[in-house]
Amino acid sequence: MLSIGKNIVLLRKTRGLNQQKLAENCGITNGHLSKIERELVTPKNETLEEICIQLGVSLGFNYIVSKEEFANHSIQAVRDRKKREEERNQKRIAKILRRSGSSGVK
Repeated sequence: MLSIGKNIVLLRKTRGLNQQKLAENCGITNGHLSKIERELVTPKNETLEEICIQLGVSLGFNYIVSKEEFANHSIQAVRDRKKREEERNQKRIAKILRRSGSSGVK
């Protein structure tokens, strides 16, 4: 998974935009966009949302993805997240059972 800054650079270049044009379209300075892309600053939510709008992408699962990628991978991502949650819950239950001295079998 690419970082937000690297995703912005990749998507910006894919869409044939230079930093100056994207920054202008987003209402921020070129220098600020440069810092966001190099991950020297964390953008405000409003700024990140505007960047996403200008790049034609969605912000999902804590990183920027294209709408096509989001659609293709969202189902698997949800399944993976659910599996991890189930595994964590099973570990928690086992830990509680060990602490209580119960085997969990009746």
